[in-house]
Amino acid sequence: MTKSRAFLLAVLALIVAMGLSGQLALAEDNDAPTGDATAALLAGPVAFVVPPPSNGPPPSWPCVAPAAPCTTDPKGGLLMGVPLQEWPISGTTNCTMVKCGQIMAMYQSTTATGAAKATISIKQGTTTIFSGAAKCTTAVANTVGYCYLSGIQFMTTAIAGAATVTVSTTVGTTKVSGKTTIYLM
Repeated sequence: MTKSRAFLLAVLALIVAMGLSGQLALAEDNDAPTGDATAALLAGPVAFVVPPPSNGPPPSWPCVAPAAPCTTDPKGGLLMGVPLQEWPISGTTNCTMVKCGQIMAMYQSTTATGAAKATISIKQGTTTIFSGAAKCTTAVANTVGYCYLSGIQFMTTAIAGAATVTVSTTVGTTKVSGKTTIYLM
């Protein structure tokens, strides 16, 4: 084996090792949610996840065990899709031509109770490429609730690059917002 071939094989092995040891990018940012720590309602994480296998009713996810369809899961667990950072906008199966993904957002109620409502917008700069209203669990004091919207389809004005997902959740007169960044390819 020549020295150049041995060198190329060593470089290839290094590239493979570095690729295998890298962490997968998940679509959950550490963007600080808006809200006051002493408020009645706090924004939680926002994720753009793979769509549920069944849209139900009820959908396969999200669900909090032991509620249906998570009746066999341990109490207190949350079943949701895997959050992904990148979403396709080119090729034959892309998110401008077909519905894909689900946006999931969590909130924590300290004292807020009642119906929760959420609006979702996805923007690239000042251009809105998706907006819609989410379904939410009812807010109960001292609990975590969630909102979700399936079947996301971007407008054809979407371009490759970063997009900001904003979920604004309201319970009564209290409103909080959470964000994440996704990347369109």
